[in-house]
Amino acid sequence: MKLLKCKNCGGSDLRSFSSRNDLVQCTYCGSIYKLDSKGNISNQEILETIPNFLKIILAFIFLSCLIGIANLIVSSSKKDPTSVKTSTSDTNHTEHTDQSISNDKKEIELAEGEITEMYDYEILDYYYIVGFYKNTGKTILNQPKIEVSFYNKNDQLVDTVNGFGFKHFLEPQEITSFYVITKKKNKIFHKEIKHYPEAARYIQRRAKIEILESKLKKEGFESIVLGRLQNLGETKAKLVSIKAVFFDKDKKIIGQNFSYINEKVLNPNQIAIFKVSIYLDIPTVDYWLETWGHE
Repeated sequence: MKLLKCKNCGGSDLRSFSSRNDLVQCTYCGSIYKLDSKGNISNQEILETIPNFLKIILAFIFLSCLIGIANLIVSSSKKDPTSVKTSTSDTNHTEHTDQSISNDKKEIELAEGEITEMYDYEILDYYYIVGFYKNTGKTILNQPKIEVSFYNKNDQLVDTVNGFGFKHFLEPQEITSFYVITKKKNKIFHKEIKHYPEAARYIQRRAKIEILESKLKKEGFESIVLGRLQNLGETKAKLVSIKAVFFDKDKKIIGQNFSYINEKVLNPNQIAIFKVSIYLDIPTVDYWLETWGHE
């Protein structure tokens, strides 16, 4: 076949039809041509995929779309201020977020607590720090966190351990006990203690548990606190636990332990027996109790 060129676009890639050898089509613009007896493109008859009148219609539609888009852009730029609500909303949202951050900082500033009492002692290969933590602020605190860093005689950090208060939340002026424990890797010469009061944001309802009576019993080196407690709330109490802190004759903390009551669920007004014990080589003279339970 001779080298043919499309008279519409000038393309040279024209392919014939398998059904009709006298027709070729341009692969670029789609124009269809009829060949004469010598294989040349006929000047008398040119067939196109898209007729001229249809091209005019499509061009008109395309031009109308362009005009419509231009009008839309111009009209949007001339809107009155009251219609520009998206940017105003975004600004308010940003300001609200900044205010939320400010409120969060304010909550942290209002979250106040202090370690009111603290003692340390050693049992076997472990080093204990036990004390009391008080919410001295006006907002409810999350479970107190106590961080203790231990150092050796060369002032090298031996270990950093976190301890937590027994109660999961602390009401203003409420007290809870805490303890920190670390294994005696090296001889500890001094320690650094930090605490992090944090305002509670999500508070799980606590059960209203009251200790009715308790007494201290001693059996050899074992100190045992026995007693009864009651659910004074109107809903069931779950996972009720009780903690005891033990003191010597000088009112120094010498140990602590906790236990759960036998009942997994304590119904309203129901009474349960509790027992907390610890083995100590120092005589126990007094003790302090606290309870916790979830509704």
